[in-house]
Amino acid sequence: MEIDAYTQFLKTSQAAAHLGLSPRGLERHRVTGAGPLFHRFGNRVLYLLSDVLAWAPARRRRLTSDGHPPEAQSERRFRSDRVEHADTSDTDADAGSAWHRYDEP
Repeated sequence: MEIDAYTQFLKTSQAAAHLGLSPRGLERHRVTGAGPLFHRFGNRVLYLLSDVLAWAPARRRRLTSDGHPPEAQSERRFRSDRVEHADTSDTDADAGSAWHRYDEP
């Protein structure tokens, strides 16, 4: 039986190493929906090598100012939602706050 990119499963640490990311960074991408497709078998998360290889080219950029991929937009909304909840206190949100709205100039 020959193993190819469509049948080879990778653990999170292996997929992260293949992409040059930390395992925790890949987990964050998974939570926000910005990462490669994955499979869940019970409590085990595995990535097909073909999905990892297909995900990486979509993030290719020529300039740092190039637009974000669609998945990154959902991550930005997620963080923006957290900011709105954090701003409900009476304190000044800009004074020492680590959270800022991404959609403001």
